Amino acid sequence: MGKDPSMPFYVNDWLSSAKVTCMTLEQQGAFMRLLCHCWASQEAAIPDDDDELAALSGMGQGWLAGGSRLVRRCFMPHPEKEGFLTNDKVFELWQERLEWKRKSAEGGRKSARNKEIKALKGGSTTVHTKRQPNGYSSSSSSSSSSSSPLPPQQASSSVDPEWAEAEAALFEEGLLKAGEAIATARARACTPAKVFEVIEHFRSNKPAWGPGALGERISRLRMHQAANELWPEPATPPTSKAPGKSREAHQAELDRKRAEAEAHAAAEAARLAELELRHGPELNSKSRDWIRAAAFERAPESAELMLRSLPAKGPPGPGMLRLELLEYLASKAQPP
Repeated sequence: MGKDPSMPFYVNDWLSSAKVTCMTLEQQGAFMRLLCHCWASQEAAIPDDDDELAALSGMGQGWLAGGSRLVRRCFMPHPEKEGFLTNDKVFELWQERLEWKRKSAEGGRKSARNKEIKALKGGSTTVHTKRQPNGYSSSSSSSSSSSSPLPPQQASSSVDPEWAEAEAALFEEGLLKAGEAIATARARACTPAKVFEVIEHFRSNKPAWGPGALGERISRLRMHQAANELWPEPATPPTSKAPGKSREAHQAELDRKRAEAEAHAAAEAARLAELELRHGPELNSKSRDWIRAAAFERAPESAELMLRSLPAKGPPGPGMLRLELLEYLASKAQPP
């Protein structure tokens, strides 16, 4: 399924727009940056906060000094997210993309089922269904003929069916960059069952979080974490929100979320520094054969993906491969 494509850009609409024509080049650049941030948010949303918009637009103090007037009128209140803005065209395109993704995922599942049914009618395979602990199912095939043909999913695709099902489930929840989130989870040596646990937690707590929060949670997923950990503060349902939320309260909430994110990042950095101090020199002395063997032992499902970052010479550089190998050395150093 891969990554979501870049935002469509309609040149004639841009050049013929009276709103754009009235803008300075700086304002046009700011407008384009905000459109890009809106598309990249996975929810067609940017915050309705001038301090954040000043940073996102690249105008800085120019935005706060009055440069925002012409740009702001190109955005409207987001129909689904209080406290956020959207552009009507971007929102329309995003909805179309979301619907296309949903239909594509549904079509893929139907195609896979049709192939299995066709194989069953031919008498060459027997399909068994196994259940994940969370209730999701995936299919695997075993040969019932003397020629032992390949199972349908192996013959038609090299994609693991359980990971494909997890990616489809994320698409169903509105996460456009589901493929990217799944690739990150696999690189962290997670399993489809662990991803399904997070999805189930997300579904059981609707509408506490949007698809963006789900994607962020999957991208940060580690095997030792519980499904209910590391989520942002749940949003209050629209029906219970107090009217007229003050700008000061909104800013305080943003500041708190930033502080939580910074604290988490600081904890991760401290952990990495500790691992480097204890095991960095040892890792730098390891052979490439050891690195490959350790990567496959640590994360057999994602080892190949991580090993792509290994330089032609020398030890692994900063990144997921090095972190996982340092964690591997730390686990081996622990007393039994």
